Amino acid sequence: MANIEKYHFQPVQRHIPDFYDADTSQNNPMMTLLTAIVRWWRIVLATFLAVCIIGLLLLWIVVKPYYKATAAIRITPVISSILFNGDNSIPMYKNFVNTQADLIVSDMVLQKVAEDLTMASVIRTATSAASDTAPEDKLKGADTARMARTLRAMVNSGTLQVEHEDNTELIKITMKSSEPKQAAAIVNSFLKAYMNMVAAEECKSEDDKIAILENEADAYSQKLQRQRTAIGEMTREYGTDSLTARQEMKLKRISDLQNKITEFEMGKIALKVKEKMLENKRKLEIEPQELIRLRYDFINADLMVKTLTTSTAKLDQELILAKQQLTETNPALVRKVEIVKILKERLHQHREEMGKNFDDMVAKELTRKDNDKLSAVKTQLQQTEFYQQRLQEMLSTEDASTIELGRKQLAIEDLQAQFGMTKEFYDTLRRRIHELEMERKRPARVSKAYYANTAPFEDKRKKYAIALMFAAMALGATPAILKNRFDKSLRTPNDVAQATGIRIIGTTTRSSDVEQSFLPEHSVNDYQTICANLGMLNGHGIPKKLSITSPRPKDGKTTFAINLSVSLARMNKKVLLIDGDLRKADIAYLMKLSGASNGLKNVLLGAKPQDFICSASIEGLDILPSNPCQPSTVYNLIASQRSRDILDSISTQYDHIIIDTPPLLDVPDALLWAKAVDAVVLVAWSGHTKSTDIRETLNRLAQTGTAVLGTVLNNVPVRQSYNSYRYYAESTSTTAPHWHNATRVNLLPMGEPENDMHKEYATNCDA
Repeated sequence: MANIEKYHFQPVQRHIPDFYDADTSQNNPMMTLLTAIVRWWRIVLATFLAVCIIGLLLLWIVVKPYYKATAAIRITPVISSILFNGDNSIPMYKNFVNTQADLIVSDMVLQKVAEDLTMASVIRTATSAASDTAPEDKLKGADTARMARTLRAMVNSGTLQVEHEDNTELIKITMKSSEPKQAAAIVNSFLKAYMNMVAAEECKSEDDKIAILENEADAYSQKLQRQRTAIGEMTREYGTDSLTARQEMKLKRISDLQNKITEFEMGKIALKVKEKMLENKRKLEIEPQELIRLRYDFINADLMVKTLTTSTAKLDQELILAKQQLTETNPALVRKVEIVKILKERLHQHREEMGKNFDDMVAKELTRKDNDKLSAVKTQLQQTEFYQQRLQEMLSTEDASTIELGRKQLAIEDLQAQFGMTKEFYDTLRRRIHELEMERKRPARVSKAYYANTAPFEDKRKKYAIALMFAAMALGATPAILKNRFDKSLRTPNDVAQATGIRIIGTTTRSSDVEQSFLPEHSVNDYQTICANLGMLNGHGIPKKLSITSPRPKDGKTTFAINLSVSLARMNKKVLLIDGDLRKADIAYLMKLSGASNGLKNVLLGAKPQDFICSASIEGLDILPSNPCQPSTVYNLIASQRSRDILDSISTQYDHIIIDTPPLLDVPDALLWAKAVDAVVLVAWSGHTKSTDIRETLNRLAQTGTAVLGTVLNNVPVRQSYNSYRYYAESTSTTAPHWHNATRVNLLPMGEPENDMHKEYATNCDA
């Protein structure tokens, strides 16, 4: 015992034991969960770390982030013309854009994209199962068809979207994929296929327009040639395409003939007047109506009157046509109006002059009465009529010739007008063709805005990682809950109270939780508390004869019996510690009693106790050691009435007798000793003793009618012990030491305490 450090005994405040009811925390699932997690935190932590490491590794390998590849096509609503001012705008622009968006995912574009992707080997569809199709047949369309179906499925599922972005001129082609390069290649392929289709359609449309215009231009060119030939044939007879001079000559001759005819007509009328007047020589007066008619005929027969009348009528017709085509302020129209006005004035003046001449002539003729001239007048009248008839025939011939010449002139002018119109339309066609060729060079209405660019769109790994951590926490808590549910080990005083329903006398603190320099002091405090509680539980102080037992081995009962005896001895009590385990004696070994004989066996067989009782280094503590005996003799030694009598005899010499008994559930020795003592103290080891074992132990003790003072729980964590005090430290080792070494560490110091303190504390305990 000399190697054990001497420790000065210090009294502590007495600790009143708790008498536990059922813990209400067992009805609280959350409290149960927290208790299990705290108790089995190593399992929770290990499971959590394992699940997190494996899960995160698999998550980062299996789950890939999603990227969004976006390309855009610009559709300009307004394009300025190159040749002309003004803008060329698209009517119903929004509908046009939506239509183009639908065309991008049309079967035609999908087919071209599938061909492009198949040839480029950008992606491989999941339908590439083995088939009998030859490789060359696949290149001809089998793979392309599968690719097209795959692309259509992507469009239908929303993986690939084509939408017009509001308030912009852009149609965006977007694809979501975990492979950014693949997505960009597919989006760019859609962009190229659509642009090629649009360019081809625009070129075809423009080519068709130009081809139609070229055909029309060729037709009009041939028509121009025919019209030019016809005009040449018509003008070949006269050597010119203008017959105006010839017409003027013809008209002058006709005018001359007309004047001659008019002169003869006037002469004829004058001769008829003379003839009439000569025939009516007795009656010179003429009837007024006849005179008016003659006067009218005389005036109208004048060549000038006829010419002016005809010219005026013709100019009036031209003026009517001109008014329909020209404005009133047009100089040509104004000039024609003035000419008509002048001609009408001249016609009116000439009529008045001719009327005056007729009146003069009538007046003269009326005064003539020469009948001789009548015959001459008739002869002259006949000649005049003959000449008039000849002139009339000549006039008819010239008139027909003039009309024919005029018709040819009109035909030539008509052909020239048609030629001019044809030439104008031909020039318009050629100009339009030139315009279309120039407009080809203007910016396209549909153009690519930009090729595909990729950006992270959705990375679910972070969310999955967070979810995995929560799942790992749940998985970590699950084995802890299950282990806590099925674990029957007693770890805290609360566990003991729930398992047994009896009082807790005290606890001893786990040595690894206390600094080595404070361990002796802490152990002394634990056992002082236990002694104080034992004195108060019995009502009459600590029982004289106490049996210390446990359900199973290695519950710390021997160490507890030794330390309890030491504590009582330091309280000025005379104590006898008996090693009641005749099967496996440990006290002599632990107390280092050299040369100790098989004392208990001999005493029970009738020997004197004084011959075998050994004194310990502590005053007031004696030890009756024991050595292992044959198991067949143990029962008879303890069960006999002699053992009880011997125990009663020895008890008269001591204040307290402490008997360390074997585990109660392994051998019946503890039950036999319990019948011979005043009370039993049940010892359990935190984390080792099972609740089922301690309940079975209590049941067996109850069947024998033994008084059980309470339970002492050994090796309790410092925070859950009755005497946590202020000195503690984190455990530096998780490895359990050898049983005997650990027991010796937990033994109380065997040095002498200070007498004053000892006496003061002993007085308090006796009270």
